[in-house]
Amino acid sequence: MKVSVILPTYNRADLIGRSIQSVLAQTYNDFELIIVDDGSTDNTEEVVRTFDDRRIRYLKYSNNRGAAAARNTGIKAARGSYIAFQDSDDEWLPTKLEKQMALFDQDKEGNLGMVLCERLWIKGHRQVREAPRTDQLNHKKLLSYLGAYVVATPQYLLKRDVTEPELAFDENLRAYEDWDFMVRISSICRLDYVKEVLIKSYEQKGRHFLEAVANSVAARDALFRKYADELRARPRALSLSHQFQAVNIGILGQMQRVRSQLKAAVRAYPGNPVPYLLLVASLSGHLGFQLFLSFYLTVKSLSGSLLHRSQ
Repeated sequence: MKVSVILPTYNRADLIGRSIQSVLAQTYNDFELIIVDDGSTDNTEEVVRTFDDRRIRYLKYSNNRGAAAARNTGIKAARGSYIAFQDSDDEWLPTKLEKQMALFDQDKEGNLGMVLCERLWIKGHRQVREAPRTDQLNHKKLLSYLGAYVVATPQYLLKRDVTEPELAFDENLRAYEDWDFMVRISSICRLDYVKEVLIKSYEQKGRHFLEAVANSVAARDALFRKYADELRARPRALSLSHQFQAVNIGILGQMQRVRSQLKAAVRAYPGNPVPYLLLVASLSGHLGFQLFLSFYLTVKSLSGSLLHRSQ
């Protein structure tokens, strides 16, 4: 077979059926689907067993190890020349694999290692179209965002022989492991994307939001250490990364740590004006900081929209 699709899941019995069905409905059908159950305690296995399709392989952990470990298990079990990832709460459109494989078929130089796609992010009644930016799909630019610029793993299609030396997720990260993966891949091969929405992602509310933010903060701390040398060589990237970390920590209300990150952002690159503004806002406490941040992001978003319309 040509493609191995890896689907990690944990207690998503209510959602995984839609996810599986969207993979099985692909117009490109030379694939296997490896479902890695990360220690689910609900009836996920029962739902998976309702699909009678020889392309499905089901693997299950006895305990929860995290999405990175589950994806790595799937990678090791994969038999395809290409690897794709699906999430148990996402939905692929029928031509996803077909159109991504077409870009690989058009690659004359043989240095294309990852093909992405656009996605439709569905947040209740609001829908946001998210497209990878071609100018950001390189090692230098990705590093500048230290976890803030993330393309979801269901958007990936990887050529296995190009990416083999780096083909593993960092199991020590509980967040941003997909960003870390992309940064490493981008250092050894070319990335491209299909300029079309090929997946739908659905916002899942109430799934331990503050725990997820705390995991993100811890993961970014680990990434600071992991990429310390490269970040020191790029002061603007380091400043921006500290700024992003301050915003995340602000959600947790830890204002002393917020100010520490913002001061680090200023030290790294004094020419970045945003940390100064956020430092002043932080003096008004958690609520004041959040209100200012909401105002700043709204103004920035509106400015970007007006700029886009004028071009």
